[in-house]
Amino acid sequence: IYDAGTGTLNLRASSAINLQTPGGAASLASFSENGANTFYYSGSAKLATSAIGISVTGRTTMASGGSLYFGERGNLTHDASNYNMSFNANGLSSALVIAGTGQVGIGTATPASYSSGADDLVVATSAGTGITIASGTSSSGAIHFSDATSGAGLTMGRIKYDHNANTMAFRSNNDERMTIGTGGDIDVETGDIFFSTAGKGIVLGA
Repeated sequence: IYDAGTGTLNLRASSAINLQTPGGAASLASFSENGANTFYYSGSAKLATSAIGISVTGRTTMASGGSLYFGERGNLTHDASNYNMSFNANGLSSALVIAGTGQVGIGTATPASYSSGADDLVVATSAGTGITIASGTSSSGAIHFSDATSGAGLTMGRIKYDHNANTMAFRSNNDERMTIGTGGDIDVETGDIFFSTAGKGIVLGA
């Protein structure tokens, strides 16, 4: 079919239309009466529509600085100036931000603006802010301080709360050093207690 005019070219068929390369060796696109359409590259299906959406085979590329919108209240946006990726939800412009320099911000678009020693993950709000680690009633929750991916370096330092015993333990140099018990007792398992300021001590109340 060749049309050098400026009007509209309409293709009609009883059920489906297939566009193929010369000789019919490979498909370029196929269109079905029920709305299922497929686009091909080098004979392989790359994009297909259906009643529930679109399926893409391979990589989808968006221009730098583009956005992907989910209705009116959510989008994924790339900032071409600093390469930040922002996940915006329910009107919040910086619900989650992955900075171009690698830091992650929750509630802030500039996690790198905080202390350089603790800006890899920043949680920020304009009021009281907190992080919760939720575990099973008979399980533990922990924060690990690691300098290796195997061996003792996995847990050189750790803060762990045991929900079964309701105790909190502190580990340093890969050994439990102090435990706070259910009644508030503090058990120092190894080492001494030092007071670095002269004249300071422990006050025993009634």
